[in-house]
Amino acid sequence: MHETALHSILSGAFNESFEQDFPPLITPRNPEIPAFRMVYLPGGIFTMGDDNGQYDREKPAHKVELNPFYLAEFQVTQELYQAVTGNNPSRFQNLKKPVERVSWYNAADFCNLLSAKLGLQEVYKKTGDDKYEWNSAATGIRLPTEAEWEFAGRGDYSSPFWGRSGGGNENSRKQGGSLIYSGSNNLNHVGWYDENSHGSSKKPGLKFPNAAGLYDMSGNLWEWCWDWYDEKYYQKCKNEGIIKNPRGQQSGNSRVLRGGSWDFVAVSCRLAFRSYSYPHGEWYDYGFRLCLACSSPF
Repeated sequence: MHETALHSILSGAFNESFEQDFPPLITPRNPEIPAFRMVYLPGGIFTMGDDNGQYDREKPAHKVELNPFYLAEFQVTQELYQAVTGNNPSRFQNLKKPVERVSWYNAADFCNLLSAKLGLQEVYKKTGDDKYEWNSAATGIRLPTEAEWEFAGRGDYSSPFWGRSGGGNENSRKQGGSLIYSGSNNLNHVGWYDENSHGSSKKPGLKFPNAAGLYDMSGNLWEWCWDWYDEKYYQKCKNEGIIKNPRGQQSGNSRVLRGGSWDFVAVSCRLAFRSYSYPHGEWYDYGFRLCLACSSPF
């Protein structure tokens, strides 16, 4: 799809002007849906993984190239989830907190429901029991890939929000992609984990964002990604050179989770840390964040 055609579709669903190629923030127009914002990330080539990490599944570091995309500023809130689905499965009931106790399937279905409400084409097609296909030509809301999640978590240095709201503090401006957590080397500045959460998830936006203007990419809730988990996938990517827009394995038993959570130790909130769970898992530290493509389909 040409970018101009995609602009036409998006401008019907979002209320920001498209005078520039892509606006830095977009917000849904549908008055029945609570407002949420998505941040523009221009894509490009970055290094994914960590050769110095303490877990083999984070290795080897390898080059990935991504198309531009949007990612939600916050994790999906209970207010937004309830408005779209009519229910709220969360243990920590508070409409301003992120929704939890959602499975990967719940998250994928939510993306399709929200896309329909915004007049966008649904990305995921259910082809059988627990089988979902990704329609590459679709324009709707979806989950980020694991590579998109890590790119966004590291913070894009050319983002117009580099340095906004404390996310681009001196520490993150100097170290950029080498930071341990999303936005800082001090997790207490940017995330909620077992030592500071007091046993509960938190409302989004209470900590500093990262350099791209994204909040809670380290801690608060684990975030589902599209990819099937494969411990050896990074080596396969490394062997191929620079891999473009990876989506993970074609099948598997578990889906990728990223970011750590309020009830996990700090090491799990590291940018390179990879976790996973059966896609039916509905734990009270599982949530998700919305993604939207803004260039030609993958």
